[in-house]
Amino acid sequence: MSDKIWQLIALGIKGGNVVSGTAVVERELQRGTVQLLLITEDAGRNTVKRFNELAEKAGVSLLRYGSKDEGGKITGRKSRAIFAITNAAMAQGIWKICGQESPDGEKEVIDND
Repeated sequence: MSDKIWQLIALGIKGGNVVSGTAVVERELQRGTVQLLLITEDAGRNTVKRFNELAEKAGVSLLRYGSKDEGGKITGRKSRAIFAITNAAMAQGIWKICGQESPDGEKEVIDND
């Protein structure tokens, strides 16, 4: 499953439908363009708390998935913990890969442990 999700995210980055990094993701949350927020399972506690609150405030669903190293690998950086999916169809596809229906307007956290 992880390869499919990371492949979709990599495709989204190339197509401009996924952004990463705390400042950019926070800006997109404030703009209201985020359809799904992905935070890696090994993201720092303060980062998780901060973005959980921002996602809740924005009414955006949250998915905990993968590692910072995996996120970094697809972005060409050392590590990356935060991804915002701005395309609704792509967000829906990620939920389907996870075996979940996309929540409608409710925050949902999925841990893949």
